[in-house]
Amino acid sequence: MRKRQRPLSFRLLALSAAVLGLSAVYWTGCGSENQDPVSTAPNRTEFTETLDLSNPRVQATMAVQDRHTPDLMQDNNVVGTATGVDDAGNMVIKVYLRNPMDRTLQLESLDGIVVQYEVTGQFVAMKGGGGGGANPKLIQTPPIKLGTSGGWRYDLANGYCCGGTLGAVVLKGGTQYVLSNYHVLEADIVSGGNSRVATAGDPVIQPGLIDVNCNAANAQNVASLSGIKSLPNSNTDCAIASVLPGMVSSTGEILNVGTISATTQA
Repeated sequence: MRKRQRPLSFRLLALSAAVLGLSAVYWTGCGSENQDPVSTAPNRTEFTETLDLSNPRVQATMAVQDRHTPDLMQDNNVVGTATGVDDAGNMVIKVYLRNPMDRTLQLESLDGIVVQYEVTGQFVAMKGGGGGGANPKLIQTPPIKLGTSGGWRYDLANGYCCGGTLGAVVLKGGTQYVLSNYHVLEADIVSGGNSRVATAGDPVIQPGLIDVNCNAANAQNVASLSGIKSLPNSNTDCAIASVLPGMVSSTGEILNVGTISATTQA
């Protein structure tokens, strides 16, 4: 999971049930309340176009977003902007607002691109517990907390190795799974330098290979690939791996953050 910060303007690609960050922030997710977290929601338009930074439509919309963000941010009720896509597959510019009662902006479009408004409240960077917190790159004593380095155990070839973030615990059919990105867990679909492809049942380790000098012996198995993944047939980059008994916090606790509330705060 890569991050690159940029003040005030968030380059995000909102994808219906998930938000995929394209520049400043990169988020992934799947599922919704009272719904199988890996099933496709009914009555939702299916997209075959890949919406990433190489896509001309995304590039054009981001250019408009960048051009207008400084002026938009002059409004005290605006807390951020984003590049997004609506349910019909049209590119939009998202404008995030602090207060629903202070709506001074009435723009319907910018340079021909529809503007969508969303009330999020103020974006706040939460203070840590001091001392920088626990290092997410180090091996943990089980059960591990999430928000930590991890990945497919065999994600190495020709002297190079890869890894990513084990992001959260999700529940499907009474079974707990680790949620991460497809590109972290399942993307090796063609046999390469390691003569392997990602296969259901393969181990998922913590930390990831990139944080243990490409030596899986210095990591620990915490989950197994399930074969349940969103790509390559959608625009949402996620996959899940079944938790090994006793290896992952059953509460889904996030390292340096804690257990996330199941209740949405107003």
